[in-house]
Amino acid sequence: MKKFLNIWKLDLTELYQMLLFMLAGGVFGIVFVKIIVSVDSTAEGYPVVGALIAMVIGLFFTVLADIFSFGTKFNLAVSMSCTRKEFFMMYWIENTSLIAIEIAAVLGFGFLETQIGRILYANTSLTEEFNALPYIMDFRIIAALVLLLPAIGMVFGACILKFQAKAVWAIWILWMSGFLGLGKISDRISQNPNSPFARILLGIPPFFKTVPVPALVGLFAAAAIFLFMVSFLLLRKQEVK
Repeated sequence: MKKFLNIWKLDLTELYQMLLFMLAGGVFGIVFVKIIVSVDSTAEGYPVVGALIAMVIGLFFTVLADIFSFGTKFNLAVSMSCTRKEFFMMYWIENTSLIAIEIAAVLGFGFLETQIGRILYANTSLTEEFNALPYIMDFRIIAALVLLLPAIGMVFGACILKFQAKAVWAIWILWMSGFLGLGKISDRISQNPNSPFARILLGIPPFFKTVPVPALVGLFAAAAIFLFMVSFLLLRKQEVK
């Protein structure tokens, strides 16, 4: 527990900085929407997206930092007589806690942003046409983010520590393939929404809504545990540099 608290104290500064970046992103969302609806005379409503922007910024850069700082933390912890098992457990708890705190901050900002929107547009004809907060509040979304993101960051970080540059290139290729592939898939669906391929993909979100929440959380937890074990096995005999 003492080792965990020491590592936690070191990461508190990073957490504070990340929360500030998220706050800046959320405020940017509010200001940007205000500017857009002010110059667009045809606007009939306003979206509430600041919380979504804050969440994307926070989670993306948190996972990115986890991936590329994993090796440094691993070497430091093991060189200070921390066993590999202790390190993985502490790292898991720490990063799960950080993700949970960031999501809680996003939810708090989302509630505040909703009220700010009602005040800003109280004397106008504009109505709230979209609010990202209900989607962010979905327990299935929260469970997926809290359980899977730390595990994904851990396994990618372990691969980089184990395989060095080869893993970095593999992750980059995977990222670019996914980024470019999503665009092509979106175009294909928009061009032929009634194709079997499009119906399968469009049917995935409704299908997950029919799955009981406990079963879905159990699936996410099983996937996270699997990734945790893969990370541990990769570095079971890893030399400390």
